[in-house]
Formats: sequence, C-alpha cells, structure tokens
Amino acid sequence: MNTFKRFYREAPVTAGLIFIIVIVYLYTTLRFGPDMTAIQALEVGAYMPASIYLEHEYYRFFTANFLHFGLLHLICNSLSLYNVGPFMERIYGRWKYIVVLLSSALGTTILPYLFEIVLMGRFERNFITVSGGASGMILGLLGALLFLAYYYRGIYQRAFRSILPSLLLVLFISFTVPSVSLSGHIGGFVGGFLGAFGLMLFNRYQTYKKNHQQMWN
Repeated sequence: MNTFKRFYREAPVTAGLIFIIVIVYLYTTLRFGPDMTAIQALEVGAYMPASIYLEHEYYRFFTANFLHFGLLHLICNSLSLYNVGPFMERIYGRWKYIVVLLSSALGTTILPYLFEIVLMGRFERNFITVSGGASGMILGLLGALLFLAYYYRGIYQRAFRSILPSLLLVLFISFTVPSVSLSGHIGGFVGGFLGAFGLMLFNRYQTYKKNHQQMWN
C-alpha cells in the first residue's frame, strides 16, 4: 500500500492511467469473460476503420486506447507504463505529459485510419480489423523521448537506451497479440514524437513572447 501511495504521489497521471485500464479490463472481463472477442470489443469502443468511416463513430479514436484483449496484454502494457511513465511525467510535468499522452493516443488510431482511407480498396482486410490497447501510448512516450534525445543531444540519449527493453516488450506484443495493431504502434510512436515537437515549439513561443514583453516594458 505504501508503495502504491508513493507511486501515485510521484506519478499521479501514470497511476491514474493504469487504474483506468485495469478498471476497463475488469468491466470487459465481467461482461464478456477473460477472452474478449473482436465483435465484443466493438461493443465497448474498440477501433475499426469501417465503423468510423461508415458509422461516424469517432469516439473510437479515443476509447480504443483503454481496451485490452486478455490478461497478458493488460499486464505487459501496465508494466511498460509503470517503467516509462513516471520518468516522462517528471520530465514534462503533469499537464504537458497529458498532452504527450493524448497526441500518442490519437496518433495510435487517427494516423492508421488516414492511411487506411487513402489506401481503401487495396487493403480491405485492414479496413475491418478490430484493435485496441494502451501500447500505442507507450510507444508515443518512447517517440517523445526519442525527440528529446535528438533535440537535447547528450542529455536524454542514455535515458532512451535504458528504456529500450520496454520498447522491445511492446514490439513483442505487436507480433504476438492478434488484435493489436502494428500500424497503431507506429502511429502512436509518431504521435508522441509530434507531440513533443509541438511542445518544444510552444515553449519557444512562450520564451519569445516573454522576452518580447520584457523588451518593451
């Protein structure tokens, strides 16, 4: 209990995210059993390009990130969040960390969706593929860290190398869990990278604005 309290105190957003995905998994397990099927997952917000394109169910861009197909899927993602999340939350602070998570979550679904729309008709099977999971957000955190390692050379490169095991774990999930989207993982990674890039631009603008105001005061 003390360990959980310390974890929550040090990384409240990460702890809250893990709590949410566990609660969602318990709900789907009570409703459908431990092995939720793709059809059942669609009932509770899983991602499927066809449902978004034909039925305009845009909420799936967001809700799919909290669903998990089986206990192994949940445990792997929870452990990865536990390992990566607190470090990134300390770097960015609570609100900017939430921005990175959101850009990663939406990148996980929106970028593959746009890809499918552009290529619709060539890859019809992918258009009706059902997927979900928080692993895209985890890849997004690693994408954000890659941006930091590139932009602040020599500061975060060692940190990125130390978190590589979590990246390998998520890649393992990509190839072993049928309902996990590899394109979603790539989209999440890109989304996190772009989110970090956007925050850098925002910080630059804030610095410029502050300096400009001081110049004229």
